Amino acid sequence: MRAYAKKFALPEEEAEKFGITGLLHDFDYEKYPTPEEHPFVGNKIMRERGYPEDILRANLPYFRQILLDGILVKERYLDRAALEMTLSGQILKGTASVGEILDHVLVEAWLRSWMEQRSRLAA
Repeated sequence: MRAYAKKFALPEEEAEKFGITGLLHDFDYEKYPTPEEHPFVGNKIMRERGYPEDILRANLPYFRQILLDGILVKERYLDRAALEMTLSGQILKGTASVGEILDHVLVEAWLRSWMEQRSRLAA
């Protein structure tokens, strides 16, 4: 990750964050390898331990697919346009924090799991 930061000519402070983010991104993968868990569990752990918002925000692209194609958007519990802006990094003052996005992801993952289990029981 630091090599990419150098390739993109990022300032040293940004290169340091880029490197840290890359190292931290997969720390939860061995224990939580499924798409429903990774990297959501890791982000939750990092948030609880006080990691900076910008490092947590680096994982937003992973949340994009699960939320935009999810039940919460389909049922209009989440505003798709606002969510797309937030997940694309166009964060405006007063929009959702990474913690709030993570909460939505966890609810979405739970809903999907619950519906899958319900379908299996009905079959």
